[in-house]
Amino acid sequence: MQNFYKWRMVIGLVCFFLIMKATQAQLPSSATLFNKDWTFYKGDIFNIDSLDELPDSAWKSVSLPHDWSIQAGFSPSWASATGYLPGGVGWYKKRFMLNHGETGLLQYIYFGGIYKNSKVWLNGHELGERPNGFSSFFYNMTPYLRANGQNELLVFVDHSKYADSRWYTGSGMNRNVYLLSLPQVHIPIWGVAASTQMDNKMKAQVRLQITVQNQTKQLNTVVIENKLVDGNGAAVAFSKQMVALASGENIIVDTSLLVSKPALWSVDHPYLYTLETTLKSKGKLTEVFKTPLGIRHLRFTADSGLFLNGENIKLKGVCIHDDAGCFGTAVPMGVWQERLALLKAAGCNAIRMSHNPHAKALYDLCDRMGFLVIDEAFDEWELGKHKWITGWNNGVPGTDGYHEDFKQWWQKDLGDMIRRDQNHPSVIMWSIGNEIDYPNDPYSDKILNEGHYPQIYGSGFMGDHPDAARLGRISHELALFTRSMDSTRPVTAALAAVMMSDKAGYTGNLDIAGYNYQEYRYEKDHKEFPNRIIYGSENGHGYDGWQAVANHSYIMGQFLWTGIDYLGEANKWPGHGNEAGLIDLADFKKPEYYFRASLWSANPMIYIGTSKPYRHLNLRKGRHGMAQKNWNYQKGDSVNVYCYTNCSKATLLLNDTSLGTKCQNDSTHVIMWRIAYQPGKLLVKGVQNGKTVTDEIHTYDREDHIQASCHELAGLPEEKKIYAIDMQVVDKSGYDVPTDSIRMMVKVRGGGQLLGLENGNIADSETYGGNSRRVFNGRLRAYVEQDAPTRVIQIVISSAENQKVSLKPTKFEIKP
Repeated sequence: MQNFYKWRMVIGLVCFFLIMKATQAQLPSSATLFNKDWTFYKGDIFNIDSLDELPDSAWKSVSLPHDWSIQAGFSPSWASATGYLPGGVGWYKKRFMLNHGETGLLQYIYFGGIYKNSKVWLNGHELGERPNGFSSFFYNMTPYLRANGQNELLVFVDHSKYADSRWYTGSGMNRNVYLLSLPQVHIPIWGVAASTQMDNKMKAQVRLQITVQNQTKQLNTVVIENKLVDGNGAAVAFSKQMVALASGENIIVDTSLLVSKPALWSVDHPYLYTLETTLKSKGKLTEVFKTPLGIRHLRFTADSGLFLNGENIKLKGVCIHDDAGCFGTAVPMGVWQERLALLKAAGCNAIRMSHNPHAKALYDLCDRMGFLVIDEAFDEWELGKHKWITGWNNGVPGTDGYHEDFKQWWQKDLGDMIRRDQNHPSVIMWSIGNEIDYPNDPYSDKILNEGHYPQIYGSGFMGDHPDAARLGRISHELALFTRSMDSTRPVTAALAAVMMSDKAGYTGNLDIAGYNYQEYRYEKDHKEFPNRIIYGSENGHGYDGWQAVANHSYIMGQFLWTGIDYLGEANKWPGHGNEAGLIDLADFKKPEYYFRASLWSANPMIYIGTSKPYRHLNLRKGRHGMAQKNWNYQKGDSVNVYCYTNCSKATLLLNDTSLGTKCQNDSTHVIMWRIAYQPGKLLVKGVQNGKTVTDEIHTYDREDHIQASCHELAGLPEEKKIYAIDMQVVDKSGYDVPTDSIRMMVKVRGGGQLLGLENGNIADSETYGGNSRRVFNGRLRAYVEQDAPTRVIQIVISSAENQKVSLKPTKFEIKP
């Protein structure tokens, strides 16, 4: 870690300020969404010439984003690592005409990400290829465009090595695509970069680097103007430069803006300015960039962790993957916004983008909602990790993956991640790798015969495995490159075996060390490496893990594995996902969510759940899924009652009779009673800051009808409106019935269409795509898209036919 301080020539801290950018990924105002009117063919055709033999009927109309794997059926013949879903080979085609006003301009096609091994052709000319399925990239189409006539884009996607990841990745063009029209003299894509310096809270200096390209055949003189606009539309700073560019010349223009009394961006108040960058040539406005900008002050110290705008805070973080149940990895941003809002309500303030760059709009949401982000580049480097085929840590694994392309592509992939994301105030660290040092998967060292390793493959040192010394050499190269791209953020990585990485020199090449599941090392390592900045980059849900952060000022925070259940990294069939989240695939809150809120949330909250007594129940180290919303047992049964709350004490009442008040348990942070079951109502209440909070559960009767609620998901302006319909099986009194057996049917008519059904059940291997699905714990969610904004959407929910239980149908309308 000493390198961190030598690099900046300061001891014990780093100060830096960051900015954010617009939804269109630092794209100019000419960028238009290019998602409609694509066609798709799935089949083992690897040669573009063979496509001519396909009839038009072989191509299916699709709109992007599109994930073909999620639409296929789950099967044990595929890999548990990637959710028992197939990969394959696919082709996308789009035919389009140029608008008359676009002739004479440079035309670019921008892909938010294609999984994976993509190649792109325009009118038969190959534009390029990109193996990495998570990278954003773009091509200049201008030389091959037909100004008058039809153009044809072809995109080839090869995911035939389907078990190439340790989690579900999806397949295809699963992120947004944009068309850009740029003048011959222009600011290129990702061409506006900004950083901020400030000596005190009264003044901030926004430093800008503006790239300008002249692709004409003559000298051009341009004027670059930068204006910073506050939330009320008032200009608070302005700069202007005149630059002459020779034919074919690219230059970087350095300038700065001075901001007096800036409003600072924080997790509680994510204030955003707008940086308006304009380019004028011959007195005419030719290009406009609008970059949302957040000013905030970060300081990292080895003794006290993280300071944001001078305030010492803990990272209360979660790790997330890309998918969302029935959507696969083609996830509408409205779904992500709801997920982030749920996490925020539980007190979460940080997100680790595991283990790859995510969709650009997700970072914009983090900017607007006030999350601190770790942006992560790789899950493997030069050598492949285990990808389990028949269940996690079961059988013989595969090793296909990104390592096959690492040597040739790592600089391009890492550099593009930094260029794309460098202006976000949410992004606070660059992670160059996740568990690259996983013991014996693949690297090994004799030090594995010493100490304790929570994550290890095999037992101790394995001499036939690659030497872990490679970790030091490769990480040195990656860290130097990252700093050359952006010197304002520290370099980090998530380490699975800190002792091995220390010996290899890997840890020493980082500015900040992330520890995965190694809380037991915190005190020892802080004493041994007093200049090392440490945080938990991946942690379990146990109370002990949070106490290791809360009780040590020098531990910066933790990131739970995970915030949300995800597909892949599954155990044996039929389970096809991982249930480590605080919320499930349907975005329903789990008991773990409420326990975490009792630790992290500042708002008064309380939750009650029950279970039969466990013989071995460790409330300090374990998860809390046992605390279910259930009050149906046999009369006289002994029942454990769990209360999760941030109140100092709570009172339990059974059928309005008090069973006593208990204080918060400092050892477990769980208030617990063991009582004899009686049917009726069980209620818990607490008081915090004069506010009373309650929660209750009821004895329920047999299934009677369906309760449904509908709310709009706030997505991107260019997305169609999407509504979430939450359904719950209830008894005659309206009490929830946590059944798993009933199949619901959802019919949508009028101005909408059913996008998908999700129940959150990792073990439900039914293929997505139909209009019926079994409930899980009595719940089911439907996603409905508005097709015709002027028409009413009619929804009918009923139990499917040929079931033992028939529920009363529910009907309602969504009006324009």
